[in-house]
Amino acid sequence: MPNRGFRLVNITEADLEEIIAIRVLLAVPAARSLAEAGSDDIVGRVLNADSVQAVTDGSVTETGEATTKSEAIVRLRELAEATVAATEAGEPAEFYTQDRRFHEALLEHGLGGRAAAISLRLRDQSRLYRRQDQIGAIAVESARELPRIVDLIESGDSAKAADLVTANLYFFKRVPATAAG
Repeated sequence: MPNRGFRLVNITEADLEEIIAIRVLLAVPAARSLAEAGSDDIVGRVLNADSVQAVTDGSVTETGEATTKSEAIVRLRELAEATVAATEAGEPAEFYTQDRRFHEALLEHGLGGRAAAISLRLRDQSRLYRRQDQIGAIAVESARELPRIVDLIESGDSAKAADLVTANLYFFKRVPATAAG
């Protein structure tokens, strides 16, 4: 039947560049904000599960729990380690899940739930750029950057944290293009 359902539109190199550039505009200030916060400072707002559904239409209110930088670091470190474990175990689906959770937490704690929701929608679009079998060692390299990002944030090195977050977001650009796409 015509006009039923939805279709996936291929992401071009230009689309990917635009998506990553926007994600960088969100992630860099988030990383800087976290790095510059004191360990007991309240950072970001984590959305509760009921609020997450509302994010897609832009009507969400941030009703989640406030956390300290120290609590955010613990959460980010756990997610970073889970991402590394998934790639080292050769589990691409788990890598994507944990990597997505890491970046969600980074944005939630650095800027808040709305920024995380916007970035995740863009991230999900960029996943369509490459097939999972094209990722391989690049995913391991990308995952291993996450604990280093956490270390830089924890140590307060906002410039280096911002640089590594930017490099990490360009993960998909590290995978060579193929004729199929």
